[in-house]
Parts: sequence; structure tokens; C-alpha cells
Amino acid sequence: MSPPSQPTIYTEKDWNTVSIKEVEELGDKSTPIGMYRASKTLAEQGERVRNTYYFKLLDLFLQLHGSSTKSTSPKLYGTW
Repeated sequence: MSPPSQPTIYTEKDWNTVSIKEVEELGDKSTPIGMYRASKTLAEQGERVRNTYYFKLLDLFLQLHGSSTKSTSPKLYGTW
């Protein structure tokens, strides 16, 4: 994997799948840095999913009580 030749903007769709595949294929023969990168990617993906559901539940709760995170805190729904 090499760096891009020009400036690049990464989004939530750009995950490091290379390291995950390396660890899946090589198992305990993977490089330590590959294992670290794969675990970091998986942890970040899990955190993103957890936060998404948390904010949806928070919004639902506040709507039921006469408020909304969308109107009171738009930053919660900002880009990642």
C-alpha cells in the first residue's frame, strides 16, 4: 500500500481493509503492525456503529420528551 500521489480527502467509506485481509489470510504470521492496523480499523468501525445508534436513540428519547438533538445540537449529526 502506498500513499496517494495527490492530496486526498478520506471519508467514513475509506477503511483500511488491506490490513484486515492480511491478518485474515496470514493469521499469527501477520506482521505486528498489520495486526495493530487491523485491530484499530475494526475498533473504529465498531465505535462508529455504536455512536450512530447512540445518537439515534438519544434523538428518539428527546423527541419523546419534547426536544430533539437535531434542533438543539446539530453538531451531533455532522460529518465524521
